[in-house]
Amino acid sequence: MFTMKHPISTEAPSLADLISGGSAFLVVFTARWSPAAHPLFKATADELADSGIPVISVDVDTNTNYADKFSIVSVPTVIYLVGNDERRRFVGATSPLEILISLRELGLISGKGNQ
Repeated sequence: MFTMKHPISTEAPSLADLISGGSAFLVVFTARWSPAAHPLFKATADELADSGIPVISVDVDTNTNYADKFSIVSVPTVIYLVGNDERRRFVGATSPLEILISLRELGLISGKGNQ
């Protein structure tokens, strides 16, 4: 199950499309049994809405291929990707503001959009 909050388009691209497209995006790996994962996805997507970066949620139980591909061993895990290239990983219940600040400090996003 994929859930997507995409601030630019009403059509939500798939994770495979985002990877092959080479654009910057965030993946929040979740699980139905994780009480922290779903609120983190929603809050992160809301916090990053102005950045223009798509935020996608991937359930590790129904998408084991992606969980394996990205070596997910704990949820929630948030990964900032540019295409297939992992630039930053956050494991555990990280605040959306902490994610945003970290991405800005690393120069991965600016105040107005992605790089």
